[in-house]
Amino acid sequence: MSALLARLGGGSWMGESKLLWAGLRSSTVQPCALVHHHRERQNLDRFLGMRRSKPQKANRNTHLNEAKFRRERGRKTLYIKLPDYEMDRRTEMLTAEEQRKEMLKYGLNPYESVSPRVWQERKIFNASFQAPMLNYVPPENLSFEKLRRGQWENALARRRIRKKVGFEKFNDKDFAAEADDIFERAHIALMQRDQKALLNYATESAYQKMWRDVERGSVVWEKVETIEPSRVVLIRVADYPPQSGNDYAQVTVRMNTLQKLAVYDQFGRLLLGSEEVARLVIEYVVFENHVASVDGRWRLLDKVYPKWAEKKEPVPRTFTLTGEEAERRNVQPVDLSPTSVATSDQKDGVDKPSSFSS
Repeated sequence: MSALLARLGGGSWMGESKLLWAGLRSSTVQPCALVHHHRERQNLDRFLGMRRSKPQKANRNTHLNEAKFRRERGRKTLYIKLPDYEMDRRTEMLTAEEQRKEMLKYGLNPYESVSPRVWQERKIFNASFQAPMLNYVPPENLSFEKLRRGQWENALARRRIRKKVGFEKFNDKDFAAEADDIFERAHIALMQRDQKALLNYATESAYQKMWRDVERGSVVWEKVETIEPSRVVLIRVADYPPQSGNDYAQVTVRMNTLQKLAVYDQFGRLLLGSEEVARLVIEYVVFENHVASVDGRWRLLDKVYPKWAEKKEPVPRTFTLTGEEAERRNVQPVDLSPTSVATSDQKDGVDKPSSFSS
């Protein structure tokens, strides 16, 4: 120690003590806490103070890092306001006055804070089911077991119809006679092109199908004889929309009649059938009634074709070709003027009056 003091230059006792204290401070060994803050930049969790390098030791830079990266932590946090579906459901069940009171409880002005409701509702009236509920026709030779099962389903539908106002005395036999009358009146209205009367005896969907025959042509129909009395083979009742109580009843009637039918196009040419020859026709006609309405009436809806029935061939249609269509099909236009007809007759050597001459 004396050698150390002599090397430092020596002096008074006070100076020697100061120098000695400085040498001891420089040679003092500090205890290692094993917290290497200069290495924590490689680990973001440790650098931000979210994790400790040593769980038993405290991270002494936590308060500094928290203040330094406060904005970054705030940016990575996204606050989402979730909708309160339970409150929306409760609000829908409240009246207008109760909704105003609920808004006032939350400090909202019902006349300023919330925009008024915009009602975009329209009235919808379904007068028809638009299609048969069941495209089923019982075979001609049906076993008793299957027939009884079908009668049970018809009985359930019949009971449901009789629960409606005005249909307490609904009966199959009485309705079969009424169905014959509706069927005949609908075809008479079609021949006469009476749209108002046709809509009284046919639904809107049936009207669209039937009116095509007379839109660009004409129909001649006649019921000659009834071979067998008409009978009800199927009854169904359903509501639309489902579980709404808006019931529609459909009844399928088997008709065996002798009819005459002739269909003409817009030029008066016969397309189908004959006005002189009567044919035996067995058809299954579906009638519908909006039984949920007091003003409902039985109307013709559609026809159901059995699987064993022969498929009908499409009726050939005649129409007028425009100039572009005629060129595309390589069809030469025919000149039907009186002079051209007379010239063609003279070329043929036939002396006959022209149909266009007066």
